Amino acid sequence: MTHKTFINICLTLIALCWTMAIQAQRATVDGINYNLNSDKTAEVTKSNVTGDIVIPEKITVDGVEYSVTSIGGWAFNSCSSLTSVNMPSATSIGKGAFFRCDALTSVKMPSVTSIGGSAFVDCSRLTSVDMPSVTSIGDQAFIGCSRLTSVDMPLVTSIGGYAFRRCPIRKLYLPSSLTGICNYCFTNTIEITLAATTPIQFFQDSSIGSLMKYVVIRVPESAVDDYRTAAGWSNYKDQIFSMSDIIDYDVTVTAQEKKSGLLNVLGQDNLSKVVSLKVTGTVNGYDIMIIRNKMPNLHHLDLTDATILANDYEYDTGYHTEDNIIGNIMFANLGKLVSVKLPKNATRIGLSAFSGCTNLVEIVLPVKLESIGGSAFNFCKGVLK
Repeated sequence: MTHKTFINICLTLIALCWTMAIQAQRATVDGINYNLNSDKTAEVTKSNVTGDIVIPEKITVDGVEYSVTSIGGWAFNSCSSLTSVNMPSATSIGKGAFFRCDALTSVKMPSVTSIGGSAFVDCSRLTSVDMPSVTSIGDQAFIGCSRLTSVDMPLVTSIGGYAFRRCPIRKLYLPSSLTGICNYCFTNTIEITLAATTPIQFFQDSSIGSLMKYVVIRVPESAVDDYRTAAGWSNYKDQIFSMSDIIDYDVTVTAQEKKSGLLNVLGQDNLSKVVSLKVTGTVNGYDIMIIRNKMPNLHHLDLTDATILANDYEYDTGYHTEDNIIGNIMFANLGKLVSVKLPKNATRIGLSAFSGCTNLVEIVLPVKLESIGGSAFNFCKGVLK
C-alpha cells in the first residue's frame, strides 16, 4: 500500500465518521425535528406540524436528555395548519421561524428573550402573543399580523424596523428598558406611552413619510419638555402629552347663537389635548368648526346624545348646519378619526361627509337614518373593508 493510498483511506474514514457524527446530531421526536448539540441542548429545525403544539422543555434521544432552548430559522415556515404554539423553555426564535403560518392564532413563549427578523410575517390570524421575557425583536418580526391588536413586552430593549407594521395595535405601552424606536415600527398605532424619563433614541426614515403623524405620544410629566425638544421627537412636539394630562372628555353643551358652546365648556387650552370626545346636548356650525379645525388629536367622537341645530355660521366655506343633518363634508379629511358615533336623531348623511377619514374603522349610524350621500365614506378603507 502506497503512502498516498494510505492517506486517502484515512481521509475517507475521517469523512465517514464526520458524516455519521452529523447524522447523529439530528433527531425526530413526536413529529418535530431537532438538531442536538454537544452541550445537551436542542434546537427545533424544519418541521411540518399541524394543530395545537407544545414544544417540550426536554427530549430524550438514545438515553441522553437534551434541553430544548431554541426554535431555528424557518422551523415552521408556511405550516398552514398550525393553530397554536406553547414553548415553555425556548429562549430564542430564529429568522422566519413562523413565516406565513396563516392559521396560527396564539403563541406562548414565556422564556424567549430574542425574536428573529420576519419570525411571524403574515400570521394573519394571530391575535395573542405572550412574551414577558423578550428583550430583542428583529426587523419585520410581526409585519402583516393583521389581527394582532395588543402586545405586552415589559422587558423589551430593542425593536427592529417595520416590526409591527400593518398590525392594528391601537394603544401601546413601551417600558423604560427600551433604548430606541423608529417611526415605522408601529404604522397603525394611535397612542403610544413611553415610560422612559430620558428621551429614547428616535430613528426616522424620511423616505417613507411621517408614519407617526396620527399618534398621540404620552410620556412622564417630568419629561414632556425634554421629549418635545429632543432630536426626532421634536417633529411631533404637538402630539406629545404628559401621562397625567386628561385626554378623554365627556361634556354637555348648549348651542350658542354667535359662538361655540363647545369651546366655552372645554376652554381654548384644552382643545389640542382632546383625544376622545363625548358630547351631550345641542351643537351647531360653530361647534362643528371647532371639532373640524381646532382638535388636531381627536381620535374618538361620540355624538350619540347630541342634536345638530341649524345655524348660518359656515363650518367650512359654503356649508352650514341644518337640523338633524350630518352635512356635506362635515367631518371630511379628519385623518386621525378612528371611531365615530353619530347623533341618534340624525336623518341624513351628506355628500363626502367623512371622505378622507383614512383611519376610520368604526362608525355607529343613527337609528333614524334615511339616506347617505354620495362619496360619504370615500377613502375610509377601514369602514368599507
